[in-house]
Amino acid sequence: MKLNFALTILLILLFSSFLTSLASAQQPEFPHIEAVKTVSPTAINEGGLVTVKITLKGAGGLILTPVDVVLILDRSGSMSGKKIIDAQNAAIAFLNFIDEKDRVALVSYSHTISAGELTYMTSSNKEKLKNDIKSLKATGRTDIYNAIIAAIQILSANPRENAPLVAILLTDGLHNWPTPLPDSEFIALAEQAKNKDIIIYTIGLGRDVNEPLLKKIASITNGKYYFAASSSELKAIYEEIGSKLAFAGTKIEVSEHIPPYLTYTGEASKPPYSVSTNGDTVLVWKIGSLRVGEEWEVTYTAKADKAIEYDPQTIQSYIQYITAVGSSAIINLPPGAVWNDLTIINQTVNSTEASKGNIIQVNVTVKNNGLIRKNFKLSSFCNDLKIYEQELSLAADETKLISFSWNTSNIEAGTYNLTSIVDFENTVFEVDETNNIAITQIKIYEQAGSALFIILLIIMVTTITVGGSIGYLKTKKILKSGLKPKPLKIEKPKYLCKVCGNQLIYDPKLKEWRCGFCGKRYKT
Repeated sequence: MKLNFALTILLILLFSSFLTSLASAQQPEFPHIEAVKTVSPTAINEGGLVTVKITLKGAGGLILTPVDVVLILDRSGSMSGKKIIDAQNAAIAFLNFIDEKDRVALVSYSHTISAGELTYMTSSNKEKLKNDIKSLKATGRTDIYNAIIAAIQILSANPRENAPLVAILLTDGLHNWPTPLPDSEFIALAEQAKNKDIIIYTIGLGRDVNEPLLKKIASITNGKYYFAASSSELKAIYEEIGSKLAFAGTKIEVSEHIPPYLTYTGEASKPPYSVSTNGDTVLVWKIGSLRVGEEWEVTYTAKADKAIEYDPQTIQSYIQYITAVGSSAIINLPPGAVWNDLTIINQTVNSTEASKGNIIQVNVTVKNNGLIRKNFKLSSFCNDLKIYEQELSLAADETKLISFSWNTSNIEAGTYNLTSIVDFENTVFEVDETNNIAITQIKIYEQAGSALFIILLIIMVTTITVGGSIGYLKTKKILKSGLKPKPLKIEKPKYLCKVCGNQLIYDPKLKEWRCGFCGKRYKT
């Protein structure tokens, strides 16, 4: 009984955990901005050009975020009949994608402009707006210009921090009231809307519209142009726009800080909103809003005033925006341009002349003059023979003293170059490589003790040869005279230290020779 009860509880817990995981998996990711910066090439010699590309993407799930919308509906005479009815039904269908956190206003136009106010779409306010749309009558001429002005004024009068500003313009013809206007006037209006972060979607109904101008207005304001061959297509267009009002971020601003050792060429795929210089050259692009699934991209070029490389940890690009819940967000975007310069300040030795086998103390002072920490090796050579190597990691402007002992036992007598080099394998891209090396001339002599030993050996051989002959004659004479020869006194051999040349002392207990001067030990 107890076993069945425990098994039942376990199954309930497992099922509950499964449902929680399933719910988490199905919950869409919250809308946000993703950014990538790429450079080519990543290492540039002085005078070379670098191309920088910054890409932003609206990421996350299609969660509808708060939005302020102005519906700009054409009620001129050419919209009479089925057109105005289909336009009304399409606008009402759009409202089905709007909820209480959104605000909507209606601007209708012919040769007169009727403009409402932004109102939160509570149930009662939404019904009132639907009735206002249904009451529109098609009559009169077409004043598109002042209808757009009215929408800009409504949206910019009291904007919300987290709500994108959207206008949806519908027209079936050309502006003709009070007089026709050149396209430049409408383009200037679009630029004004862009500077206020207003997105304008344009819908052209039928073949009588100025399609290139409507496309241009949408493009400038980061909106989209739709063409409807007949009014029956309007409902699907309005529903598509309504379903895509999921914004990953609003009031998006990209700031690119170009350091003084790079010069902006003035070439960019999208002209910056502003260019300022105060030490760094700062390029600013104001993007406005970015929808989920939408991308924005800019490239620019710069000239290297010294040899530079791009470091994956250095930040010189910043993206600021407002999230769907109204909070501020910032993206610190690497890589950034830096320059490197490793140098050997000096190299000293305790003696530039030494006997073979002596220990030479070497001191090398190394400094990182560059902008970031670098890892590299210090390598030291006697001519072509590597005698020392150490891996180093120095922060920007850090200096370090490296000391090591060089045993010259395996070096023949002669004159040598003691050469120390930082980054011998050229793993660091540097401004100046001429200061990476230090050379000290060293003279090595044969050991004084060794030379003395050879001289003494020659003297001993000569003495034994000559003395032996004399001794032989004296012995022969003594034997002849019947006298016994005096016993010869034989001295024990003397051994010299290979390091310092002084006499060694034998320790019978340890069975080793030891130098009383430098302490060097020799096993027998």
